[in-house]
Parts: sequence; C-alpha cells; structure tokens
Amino acid sequence: MSISALTVRRPLPFIALLLLSALQLCPLTSQAQNSAAAAVTGAASGQAALTPAKVNAVLGTTKTCSNENALRADQAFQVVAVANGPDSIRLDWRIADNCYLYRNRFKVTTATAVKLGALALPEGKSHTDEFFGTQQIYENAVTATLPVERTNAAGALQVPFAVSYQGCSHSGFCYPPISKTFVVTLPPVAAAGGPTGMAGKLAAAGTATAATPDKRCNNAPNDFLTADQAFQVAATAAGPDSVRLDWRIAEGCYLYRTRIKVKTSSPVQLGALALPEGKSQTDEYFGTQQIYENSLSATLPVARASAAGSQDLALDVTYQGCAHAGLCYPPITKTLMVT
Repeated sequence: MSISALTVRRPLPFIALLLLSALQLCPLTSQAQNSAAAAVTGAASGQAALTPAKVNAVLGTTKTCSNENALRADQAFQVVAVANGPDSIRLDWRIADNCYLYRNRFKVTTATAVKLGALALPEGKSHTDEFFGTQQIYENAVTATLPVERTNAAGALQVPFAVSYQGCSHSGFCYPPISKTFVVTLPPVAAAGGPTGMAGKLAAAGTATAATPDKRCNNAPNDFLTADQAFQVAATAAGPDSVRLDWRIAEGCYLYRTRIKVKTSSPVQLGALALPEGKSQTDEYFGTQQIYENSLSATLPVARASAAGSQDLALDVTYQGCAHAGLCYPPITKTLMVT
C-alpha cells in the first residue's frame, strides 16, 4: 500500500471512533425527556415513559381547557342542584373557559316513584364540530329547571335523581358522558285547604278562568274557547334571581315553543328563557314545530343591578297557540308583575 493511500484512509476510522464516544456521552432526546419527567414525579430513572394521566396528576393545578393537558371532567364542568320552590329543582353548571356542553346530551332520571317533568333548558349557541356535527352548545354557564310532580301536597319531599351531560373542548378533544347523583329536599307546599302548585299561582294571578266541560279547544269552529280560556299564564318569583312562568293549556289546544318571548322595561337584564323540549308537530300555520300541550313551566334568569332588597319586576310575556280542531289564535301578550 502506498504512503498516499494510508494518508487518505487513516482519518475515517479515527472520526468514527470520535462520533461513537460522543453518542455514548450524550443521552438520546427521549431518554432526556423521561429523565426530566421522572424528576418531576420522583420516579426512578429506569422506569418507562410517563403516561399523560401521570403527568396530569402532577400538573393538574395548571391545566385549562385550552392547554395541551386537558382538565378533568369535574374541573371542566361543575354542577350543583338546589330546590327551586316546592315543585321544581334548579341545576346550575359552571363551564371552564374554552370548554362547552351539548344541549341534547342532558338527561335526568330517577329510580323512585317521583315523577319528573322535562328538563327546561335555554336555547344554546349553534356550533359544528367533528364529534357530533352541528349542535346547540353552552359555554361559561347554563341554568336548567326540572319540574317535579307531587302526589302528596303536605310536608317536605326528598327527590333523588341522576343527571348526565357531555361536553368537549375547543382544543379538539371530547369528554365521555358524565353522570352525577343528587338528593334535593323540596320545601312543603302551601297550607292545606288552599290552592297549591300551578293552580294556586294562576288563581293568585287572576287569570284562572276555567274552561267549562262543553267548551274545549276541539269543539266546532263556532264554539271555540277565547284566548284567555285556552291559555292561562302566571309568573312567580323562583328566588332572588329567577322567575318561573307557568301556563295551563286547555285540552285540544297547544302553544308553539318558538312563539314564546319575554321582555321587560324594568331596570334588570333578562337571561334566556329556559323551556323544555316540546312535542314535534306539523300543521298548516307554521310547518313543523315543537309544541306544548296541557301545561308548561319555564324559568327566566334575572340579573339585578343591586342584590339588596326586593324589587318589583314587570314582564311582557308573549305567546301563540292553536287548536287541533283548526283555529290559530293571534299572538297574546300579558304584562305580569313579580316581586
């Protein structure tokens, strides 16, 4: 072999040895990451890489819905339930920033003989995502009302029930359905001997003009009920920051869900009216709509400028309904006073 050939080839193995030594001294990136994670958790350096669940357990106090590490479901969606009078329960959700709940994923059930009405929820915000397509969602907070039908008017009533709900994060992940169990004690209704429940509220409001047995909404066109006979409404305070609206709907008549509106000239801010899901119906007047028959209860949130003292509130309540026999009533507006 010539001297020139030795001069050219000798550096190659020498450089290879240098590179090998450097690699042995410097850990791989994944090893460095695992070592750092182990330092955070106090794990041994020889253990396998940390799972996201282990990291979340350590860093839980710094997570938000917009972070790469998601909040736990109980952190993202917090719910409480309280009595909202003798015959309804109020449910309040606090929703973490950048998270949301689906309107049609709320369900309430009970294993007892207590009969629960339809959960009344306000209209949500339209949103399209990869999980459920176009849906109504709630952000920040939502309040719902759960009617309870009482068979015994006397005494307090314990109502055990389970509520389930589901939501997602705008960052791109979805939580599985969440279920919570509550036991709420409803206060006693009015003293025996007087009207109770919705009937008492309607009578107190002076609107309870009962329909006589031979005058129903399904009678002949020349014998229809008047609007005030067909639809009776009353408003009562459901706490310092909400109003309950109750309708009694004559047999054979119905109200349209989308035709119910509330406004006020009083110095308060009204929230979205929480209405339960209705029955789907198609008629010649408004096409396919959700309707209510027999009765309806809704909750109206009220934001007051001052929390101290009582306040008189004037509500202009507008609604519209029809008779199955073929008559449609014009829109009705009632001004109701609530303290």
